[in-house]
Amino acid sequence: MQRLLLIAVIFSVVLLLFLYMKVQTMDKTQSITLLQAQLQLQGKVQAAAGKIMAISKNDHIKGNLNGKITLVEYTDLECPSCQQFQPTIKQIMQTYGDKIRFVTRNYPLLQHANAEKEAEASECAASLGGNTTYWKYTDIIFRRSYSGGTGFALTKLTPLAAELGIYNTSFQKCLDSGKFVQAIQDQANDAQNAGASALPATFIIDSRGNTKLVSSDQPFDVYKTIIDLDLQTI
Repeated sequence: MQRLLLIAVIFSVVLLLFLYMKVQTMDKTQSITLLQAQLQLQGKVQAAAGKIMAISKNDHIKGNLNGKITLVEYTDLECPSCQQFQPTIKQIMQTYGDKIRFVTRNYPLLQHANAEKEAEASECAASLGGNTTYWKYTDIIFRRSYSGGTGFALTKLTPLAAELGIYNTSFQKCLDSGKFVQAIQDQANDAQNAGASALPATFIIDSRGNTKLVSSDQPFDVYKTIIDLDLQTI
């Protein structure tokens, strides 16, 4: 009799623990869903309309190559909002460290006359000087641009490469060849197909491949909310 009573007590305790954990999980899920819905209602984040291209060796990556969360930013080197977004990127990387993999891709807008050639120049800088040179090259263009469209003169693209140690002739030959035109167009089309309508367009991908789109230059707190929620569910 006592043994049966003990078994019943143990079973009851296990059941109560199970129910408690279930409720906790439901509460957590409901809380996450609610916060995501609030962000969506505010127009700051939405589900991507489709998948973007998989990350490859051709991408420009900062942070942990195996980071739990991936941010893929589609950018225009003459876009004022993209320029303003740069400190936010740095804050995200500083806050999350090796949890984040940050990728940048090209989406030069037609209304920005120099953006297409600047995108080509950045890819030439990467091909001739490596990924570190790419980041230095694009950072300088953002810092030295003073207006949308033609803020960084095309005549300065080759001197900038030389400033970073790239041989003038090799860089100019790459820039004149148009070898990256199609790849840049493919990236822009990729962003469009996935729902990007304003730049910078940042796709946030969690460890399960779920993808959210944050359009335009949103403050750090928006990214922090999304990233924190994604990390909670891993």
